[in-house]
Amino acid sequence: MAVDLCLFAFTACDIGLKDKTYNATDSSYFEFTEIESGYAISVKEGATLPEKIKLPIVYEGKEVVEISAEAFKGTDIKGVIIPEGYSIIGKEAFSGCENLESVTIATQIGGTKKDLTVRYSAFKGCSKLATVEFGDCVKVIDAYAFSDTMITKAIFKKVEKIGKKAFENCTTLSKVYIPATLTDIADDTFDGCLNVKYECSVSNTVYEVVDNKIVKKCLHK
Repeated sequence: MAVDLCLFAFTACDIGLKDKTYNATDSSYFEFTEIESGYAISVKEGATLPEKIKLPIVYEGKEVVEISAEAFKGTDIKGVIIPEGYSIIGKEAFSGCENLESVTIATQIGGTKKDLTVRYSAFKGCSKLATVEFGDCVKVIDAYAFSDTMITKAIFKKVEKIGKKAFENCTTLSKVYIPATLTDIADDTFDGCLNVKYECSVSNTVYEVVDNKIVKKCLHK
């Protein structure tokens, strides 16, 4: 997805991590909670966020590694970039963001690469969310994570597990790609997705697509 970086409010973060040129939205918009592995981020109470935000990878010399539960729930943002370095997008972190249109998850170089989990209902009900890019750090997508959104494509790179109804009622979903790494998909993950075409890596040892249905190889044979 082409991203117009001029639309973001940025401040330089020359921090000595992987990418010294990474420029994030000014930290004054955010609240940071110290946790064992670094910091968790959320919107600061009373702050009016820019329409498009690029989450920081460092705060006070420590990495920002988590997005807190309900961190941006119901805010008016239209776009968010979540760089490499995050390990958790918390429960309902962006749910109900009715103006959110685009999300990139771990596709841009940031902090130290970590396996990332998108937790329960993280983007549920983002009724304008059409574009989501999944980087290769995204490993787990929990139940209802993207349900009731307008996502058009789900091209997974190295996802390993997708929970129940994670993409339920995504009526605009037209393409799903299942990589070799994806070996655990709930039976109802794509319930209500009526116009989707499935593709599966030939290297996947668990699943294949038969008559446009995701089936386990052992059961099909």
